[in-house]
Amino acid sequence: MGKRKSLNGLPENLVRSYFDTIRYYSCGYLSDWLINSSIKFNLSEITLDIINARVEPSDLNLYPFIINLHEIKPIIAKELNGNGFPPDFIVEAKINVKFTIPIESKRFIKCYPFLIDKNGNKYAPGLVIETASGTEFDPFDETNLYPVGPKEKYFERLEKLFGDKYFSNELS
Repeated sequence: MGKRKSLNGLPENLVRSYFDTIRYYSCGYLSDWLINSSIKFNLSEITLDIINARVEPSDLNLYPFIINLHEIKPIIAKELNGNGFPPDFIVEAKINVKFTIPIESKRFIKCYPFLIDKNGNKYAPGLVIETASGTEFDPFDETNLYPVGPKEKYFERLEKLFGDKYFSNELS
């Protein structure tokens, strides 16, 4: 088994990965989605559960949050494997996001990530501040949540793009 000290940087790495600029969805970065959601519900805190891919309060289990939680979960497994830990060593991984009410600045969010391993040890680097672009939009508008339509499948989109020629079931 690896040394626990080697996992101290993982919680901050998860925050940086989750709020990275590569995670732009539809009309804003994930930090913008969180800020706009918190304004809509007048929330002071949101919790992102990475292991279970859920958001608390449950009203915020929106597609952009959930899909990106699924995408950063493998970071934990890679880090554990790379440091000699079994894949089930981390049993809880959360990011507590706090806002001041009223939200004074739409450009910063305070993140408090933590992990708990199966021995009960907690890994928490403390405050991690992330920035947002300040883009205002309705996070519950269907056109923002599903910009290509909620039921449209990937291959249907490709077929529309390239036509039946490449995606028909019949052989020529």
